[in-house]
Amino acid sequence: LAVLVVQLFATPVTLKQSINDSGIYESVVKFVNDQLTVMAQKETGLKVLTEPIKKELTASYVQTKTEKFIDGIYDYAASRTETLPTTDLMDLKQKLVAKNPIFRQLPPQINNIFEQEFGLNAGHGDSLRRGVDIFTKVLYSTLVASAILLVIIFLLGTSLTDRFRLVGKNLLKTGLPGLIGTAIGLALVYSASKIPGINLPPEIAFLQEPIVKFATILTKVILFYS
Repeated sequence: LAVLVVQLFATPVTLKQSINDSGIYESVVKFVNDQLTVMAQKETGLKVLTEPIKKELTASYVQTKTEKFIDGIYDYAASRTETLPTTDLMDLKQKLVAKNPIFRQLPPQINNIFEQEFGLNAGHGDSLRRGVDIFTKVLYSTLVASAILLVIIFLLGTSLTDRFRLVGKNLLKTGLPGLIGTAIGLALVYSASKIPGINLPPEIAFLQEPIVKFATILTKVILFYS
């Protein structure tokens, strides 16, 4: 349990790797590039803008921005910062402007790609911290209670051998069914995640396949550490 908590909640390493392996970044880039292509086809003259954007908007760039945002969420949840995490593509626009001043004045439909900000508002931030606080308290309370019970069981033995036998017996009685139940439950979640029958809103339907893959990868991680 402790290893699972560290892997999934204490650090963002597993989450980042799971997102990367799911192909979400490539799907986002393809979607944006397709939209830019459609814009260029509808309006003559836009191709001079859309083609340089396509070259700069890579999966690696989206991954870097996303992982920085994830780090911000973890830092805020742990109260290491009071700054709510947000992200946008303004740095990419500035890079394009440095190469060609024509990018200073962009049509609204293209400019929105750069200036739209994503992030947590104050309400989201408060809910996140409350959830982390409750989870931490429940986890530590469970670990402390388990440790106390094991000490009591150990002291009930009449001899050292008897004490270790009692601890082992109770661990097997209380722990094994829980582990089996957890494994079965997670196996069901894993099976469900492989069914691509989810219906996402049209504007993010392109993420359906990578989301299913992400759920599958994360479930495998949970099963492994359980």
